[in-house]
Amino acid sequence: LFLFAGFFLILSSVYLKPFQKIIERRMRKLKEEAQGSSDALREIEAKLASYEKELGHARHEAIKGYEKAVAEVRTSEESAINAYKDNLKKEYAKLSEQLQKERQQIESELEKQVDQLSDVLAEKALTGK
Repeated sequence: LFLFAGFFLILSSVYLKPFQKIIERRMRKLKEEAQGSSDALREIEAKLASYEKELGHARHEAIKGYEKAVAEVRTSEESAINAYKDNLKKEYAKLSEQLQKERQQIESELEKQVDQLSDVLAEKALTGK
C-alpha cells in the first residue's frame, strides 16, 4: 500500500502536472471566450436598443407625416367644399334674380294684355259690336 501511494505520488508529479497545465490553459481559454461572448452579447444588445430607438423615432416621424398629410387633405377638401357652396349660392342668387325678372316681365305683359283687352271690350261695349 505504501508502495502504491509512493508510486502514485511520483507518477502524479511527473505525468499529471502536464495534464493539469493543459486543463488550466483550457479553462483560461474557456473563460476568455466566455468573456468575449458576453462582451459581444452586450454589444449586440446595445446595437439592438439603438436600432429600436431609431425605429421608434422613424415611426414617430412617419406618423407625424401621415397626420400632416391628412390635415392638408382635410383643409383642401374643406376649401373645395366651401368654394362649391359659394358657387351654388351665387348660382342660386343669379337664378333667383333671373326668375324675379321673368316674373316681372310676365306680370307687365299680362297688365298690358289686360289693358288692351279692357280697351277692346270697352270699345265694343261703346260701339255695340
